[in-house]
Amino acid sequence: MTKDTRGMGEISGPAADGAGRRPRRELLAGAAAVAGVIAAETLASTTPAQATQGSAVLLGQDNTGATARTGLFDTGSESAVLADPVTHIGVAGTGGANGSGVQGIGAGSGSGVLGSGGASAGAGVTGFGAGGGPGVSGTGDGFGAGVVGNYRGRRVVQGH
Repeated sequence: MTKDTRGMGEISGPAADGAGRRPRRELLAGAAAVAGVIAAETLASTTPAQATQGSAVLLGQDNTGATARTGLFDTGSESAVLADPVTHIGVAGTGGANGSGVQGIGAGSGSGVLGSGGASAGAGVTGFGAGGGPGVSGTGDGFGAGVVGNYRGRRVVQGH
């Protein structure tokens, strides 16, 4: 213990020569560093939030557990619905003003839209015409046929 030089009594702490004492700024800086390390460890160990019913869809990860469809609707008549557990449709699109409901554009020799039938004799692609329109329409480019049907490796329907 050292004697208070102002006559207020004894003070506790290190010797008056300052040996072993740390300024308040050094103590605060050390405390801030410890808090930063704790925060970094906490952030590193957390898992990302996942979307739940009524929450936003998160990009870059699977969004599972939905019990209702996810839909996008504009102010017109266009819409897109994803993963509807009621209708069991994966993707449904509705076009407006003579637009297509679903459009796909292939690259290279890839198909624009691909349909694979279910294991119990489901059709790969099904079309229903309305107002006198055809159920399925195809237009070939160059030497390609507009619509081609194959059965067991044999071409059975072809339209130009």
